This record gives sequence, structure tokens and C-alpha cells, in this order.
Amino acid sequence: MSNKFVYIDESGNLGSDGRYFTIAAIEINSADHQKLIRNMKRITGQVKRMFPNVATSRGEVKAANSNVIIREYVIRKIIKSYFVIRYITVDLTKIDKVLLKNQNILYNYLVSYIVKPTIKKLGSGDNVSFYIDERNQAVKNGFNIDEYIKHIAWFEMRKYELNLQVKSVKSHKFEGIQVADFIVHAIECKFEYECELFLDKIRPRIGTRQHFPYKEFGK
Repeated sequence: MSNKFVYIDESGNLGSDGRYFTIAAIEINSADHQKLIRNMKRITGQVKRMFPNVATSRGEVKAANSNVIIREYVIRKIIKSYFVIRYITVDLTKIDKVLLKNQNILYNYLVSYIVKPTIKKLGSGDNVSFYIDERNQAVKNGFNIDEYIKHIAWFEMRKYELNLQVKSVKSHKFEGIQVADFIVHAIECKFEYECELFLDKIRPRIGTRQHFPYKEFGK
């Protein structure tokens, strides 16, 4: 029986600033999960001791607020743990304005590219827990992001016997989301700022990548 944990975070925004928007996930087996959580606690603890002013008011070390030294240190340390990265990057200049006006629908649709590869590999009796950085996303048919992922698994993909949980969580309380934050920031920097320094370090962990709405950009 398989038991997986998936942490999902985003970088950029859907149209108000910048050209690209990225959603990324880290997928990890139960055997490696607690080790990753302990490592991230230790890593961020070290960062806060070296850079006392870097943490948010809630005590979280975020990639966007960190300098190059911190980001390189965190990425170099967390990549020693084994997990699979899945991501989708959107070129917002190629997205229809109707979709940009309905950002909740677009966001949920993009997340489907992240979760489907994980769900596809799982079978009857397997367990998977999705943790998403807290965000109240709803689509017109009434699904929030939690319900939307369950709809994908149970109805679209017919994984009726899959034990699935989806939780929207506060990032400062979940080290797995904090790992995903540094990962997604590394990917977004490649597209938005043409900086591949951090992407090169995580490239061996990338299992699924999608460039939307067409596949050619970013290669």
C-alpha cells in the first residue's frame, strides 16, 4: 500500500504583475516524509539564527524575502531529501482575458496538471494527502480547491477506492509547504528573471513539468 504526501505552493500572480505564474508540488513517500520535515525545521532554524530579521512575524522563512545566500543554502540542504517535483508555469501574455478575469477557475484548472500525475500512479487502498498553501479558491460549479481535487480523482480518473485527503493550510505551520515555497520560487526565477542558478540544483528532482498554454516556451 502506497502512502504519499504532496505539498503545493505558487509563485507570481495571475496577471497583476509579471509575465509568469508557477504552481509547484513536492511529492514524497511516507518513509521519507518525517525526515524532510525534521530537516526543514533544522534548516530554517539555522537560517533564523544566522539572519535574525529574515523571518516573518509568524516565524516563517520565505524564499521571496530571502537573499541569494539564504536561498542557495536552503535549496542545497533540502535537495538532499528525496522527493519528486511537479510544476506548471503559465505565460500570462498568452492567456485569454476571460480566464484572467476568472482566476479561481484558472487556478483550479492549473492545479489539475499537478495532481493528476500523482493520482494516476495510485491504486485501490493507497493513501495520498494534498496540502495546499491556504487559499480560498472556488469555481462556478461550487467546487473549492479541496472538492475539485476529489472530483478529479473520484469522477474524472475513476479512482473510487483511493483514500484521499485535501487540506488548505497555513504555510508557517507546515514545513512541507515551506519546502514547496523555495522550490516554486526557484522555478519562477528561471522564467521571470532568467535566473537558473537555483533551478539547476533542483533539476534532478523534477518529474513532471508543463508550460501552459503551449509547450514550447521555456525550453
